[in-house]
Parts: sequence; structure tokens; C-alpha cells
Amino acid sequence: LLKVVAGLSEAQYSQISLQNNYEVALHRFNTMLGREGATEVELANSIVDSISMPRRISIEEMLVRRPDMQMAMLSIRVAEQGVRVARAQYNPRLTAGLRGSWQTYNPNSSGKTYVDGALVVGLNVPIFHWGERRYAVSEAQSGVAVAANNLEQLEEDIVLQEANAWNALTSRYSQMQSSLHNLSIAGENLSISTYSYREGQATVLDVLQAQISWIQIYTNAITARFNYAIAVSEYNLVTALDVE
Repeated sequence: LLKVVAGLSEAQYSQISLQNNYEVALHRFNTMLGREGATEVELANSIVDSISMPRRISIEEMLVRRPDMQMAMLSIRVAEQGVRVARAQYNPRLTAGLRGSWQTYNPNSSGKTYVDGALVVGLNVPIFHWGERRYAVSEAQSGVAVAANNLEQLEEDIVLQEANAWNALTSRYSQMQSSLHNLSIAGENLSISTYSYREGQATVLDVLQAQISWIQIYTNAITARFNYAIAVSEYNLVTALDVE
């Protein structure tokens, strides 16, 4: 009886702790969505629902999807345009303009008017800039090299992130499968202990011990499923996979 009472007290304490954790998680979730923290959320699925193992994305497909890779490639294009702009500043420039005004004769005895216009054409040839153009173009080209190096480093980082995420995913999947197998064994042990108790071949303490063991293994199975779901989400995030 004392063992049962102690188990009940421990279960009630765990229930209070879990309820507090749920309230904190609900508040954080609603805060992320911009809603009131006490708003209830109806879950469409449960942690015990099976999540299919995603296929591994190829490196080429992943790099095309990643927004940071697209930004890095655009940075290279911007740097290349900067080289053209730096070079164009020292190219010969031809300017042309037309101006005019409507005027009257002086003295204006007849009241007639005429148009006084002029065509202006200019040619600007930068000659005395010496090595300024070469230095400006070299500086712009160094920007292209820096952008290319950043792109290469980013690609290496993404490949490493994908490998780590995939290893974590397969490891979590194996742990989940192992926990489910252990849960099945614990369930059979609980059924045998309960049957033996009904037939007078076991004590109530044996049944309680089997129940406690099943609860612990069931908790481990839930934790393994949660970790696997997190690993799937992280892999989808790394590979920029669209999930509906």
C-alpha cells in the first residue's frame, strides 16, 4: 500500500510539472504567432503519429534551393557589375546637347521673333589619370574574388550541415525503432505479469514493477519520437525542403 501511495504521489507531482511545461510551450507558440499566450491550440497530429523517413537530397538539388546560396551567387554578379562600372568611369565619353530660346529683335520695331539655338557637342577623354583606372579595376576585381571565396566557403559549410543533419536523422530513427521494440517487449512482460497475478503465480508488487517498467520505456519511446521529429525538421530546414 505504501508503495502504491508513493507511486501516486510521484505521478501527481509529475503531472503538475508536465502541465507547467505545457503552459510554457503554449505561451511561446502563441507568442511566435502573435496571439495571446492563453489561446488554446488544437493539434492536428500527435507525437505518436508516424513520420516517414525523408529521402536524402542531393547536393546539387540542395544548393539550388538554399536562399543563402542564391544570395551569394547574386553577390558575385553584383561584384562583376562593379568591375564594369569601375572600368566605364575611365572610358571616353561623348556628350551632346541642344539648347535654344525664343527671342525678339532688338530694337523690336516690327514685332517679329526668332529662335536662337545652339548645338553643343563635347568629348571627354581621360588621359592624365595615369594608373588610377588600373587600381580602381583591380579593387573591384578583388571584390569579385572575395564574393567567390565566400560562395565556396558557404558551399562547404552547407555540405557539412547536410551531412551532420542526415547522420543525426538516421541516428534518431534507429533510436526510435529500438525504443518501439523495447516497448513491445515491456508490454508483453506487463501482460504476462498481470496474467500470472490473476492465476496466483505472482504478487501485486511484480505487477506494479512491470507497470513502472512499461511507463519508463513508454516515456523513452515518446522522447525518441520527439527527437526524431526534431531531426526531420532540422534536415528539412538544412535542405530547404518545402513541407506542407
